[in-house]
Amino acid sequence: MTSSLLRYQTLNRVRLRLEISASYHREPILSRLVSDFNLVVNITGANLGKSNIGESYCDIEIRGTPQQISQGLIYLKSLNVPVRGKPNTTEDDWY
Repeated sequence: MTSSLLRYQTLNRVRLRLEISASYHREPILSRLVSDFNLVVNITGANLGKSNIGESYCDIEIRGTPQQISQGLIYLKSLNVPVRGKPNTTEDDWY
């Protein structure tokens, strides 16, 4: 589906926290969500540590059709990237 067609349909919005291990810090995970699955990705927060000690995460909001979102989530699962859903609140706060 082309980006011009996406403009005219309602896109679903999903907010996620990806727990990123150090082995994926240099991998274009978010870029692939955009290029391979035509998702719109907005990074709302991130903390990437230099090792697996401590928490490394990326908070994102993705927009797309249900099928695009599903395919993107399958891709993340195939990488064994832990994904947590985030409530769609007006404030960008996890707690």
